[in-house]
Amino acid sequence: MKKIYLETPVQVNLVPLIEGFNSSLLTRLQPPLGEMTLTRYDGNSVGDEIHIEIHLMGQTVNWVSVIAEEKQSAQEYTFVDVGRELPFPLSYWHHRHTLKQVSDGRSLIIDEVEFECRPALLEWAVKPMMLWMFKSRVPIYQKYFAEKK
Repeated sequence: MKKIYLETPVQVNLVPLIEGFNSSLLTRLQPPLGEMTLTRYDGNSVGDEIHIEIHLMGQTVNWVSVIAEEKQSAQEYTFVDVGRELPFPLSYWHHRHTLKQVSDGRSLIIDEVEFECRPALLEWAVKPMMLWMFKSRVPIYQKYFAEKK
């Protein structure tokens, strides 16, 4: 199993940050290679589903995640999506999204991802690509939430 941890600072308070984690944001988070189409987005509550078609090199693959956990406090909101239908070579996906207020007008988006591939040897090749994909989201998050102030 491989893990990715990334913190992204954004200039927005917690409530608009939570409200901004929606289908509009997800459609802006295009992967650096290929394209994705959001075909279903129920939300971030337990049991909600997210369906994505990924178009890469003339092929289309499906990605389906289900929200398995959701928690909220005055300073933090967390939801977890787990992969139900994943493209090769992924066999396991657990993504914890934590939105955390750090000061007035400043928050963090924390991505904690655990994944497995089959065959497991491919995890070494997939991890740098996943890290690149998540790092490419940083300026998108920052721009998107700067507009939500």
